[in-house]
Amino acid sequence: MQQRTPAATYITAAEQAYYRGDRDSAYQLVRNALLSDPNAVDAWLWLSKLVDDPARERECLERALLLDPASGMARDGLERLRLKQLLSTVHAPALREQAPGARQIGAYLLEQRLISPEQLSLALREQRGMKRRGENVPLGDLLLQKGLVSPGTLARALVAQLHEKISQSGSGTPRFLGEYLLAERLITPAQLEAVLEEQMRLRLGGQQIALGNLLVHKKCIDRAKLNQILEQQRVEFYSQMSD
Repeated sequence: MQQRTPAATYITAAEQAYYRGDRDSAYQLVRNALLSDPNAVDAWLWLSKLVDDPARERECLERALLLDPASGMARDGLERLRLKQLLSTVHAPALREQAPGARQIGAYLLEQRLISPEQLSLALREQRGMKRRGENVPLGDLLLQKGLVSPGTLARALVAQLHEKISQSGSGTPRFLGEYLLAERLITPAQLEAVLEEQMRLRLGGQQIALGNLLVHKKCIDRAKLNQILEQQRVEFYSQMSD
């Protein structure tokens, strides 16, 4: 009989605590699981349910997806967050009158007149219908599949969105890999744009390749430096949890 790892034992106990309604104990048990094994995908997924901050929830899901690119739960969670944030932005009466902040990609494409309000609304309705049928397609991928934007256009919009966020005062520590690399000037916007464009083209062809792996493959950054950055992000995340 295969012996259970300490992380698996903590996760099982966390599940039991969660379903008893004891979220505090569940949180501490999941945190212990991650301290025992930082690569425990199930622990990151459970932690995403237990944090109250949407930004931390997204970071947990991003970490789970980085560790397991095939994780449907991580993709579903990220898609849910993306749709929730995008809908709250699109339904605002005037995008330009919103409080300063990084715009969601749908709103950015809308403001830049790269898509029309009707196209965005149609894509969002179709996305919701697909999700009800069990098909989870990110908004950007759906716009690409419908031919409403090209991989190059979407990649430029994403990089511009990141640059806007980084340049804002008080935006805080970068949370995601591409944002972090740009903020630290470890890659150029042109490099990130090219790699994102290729990632999108590959995804349209049915291939899922992590951004970090593509950056290494394209020699934008070496593997050792990438691993160092990922470890630094992990340490920063743990320090936030202990605040």
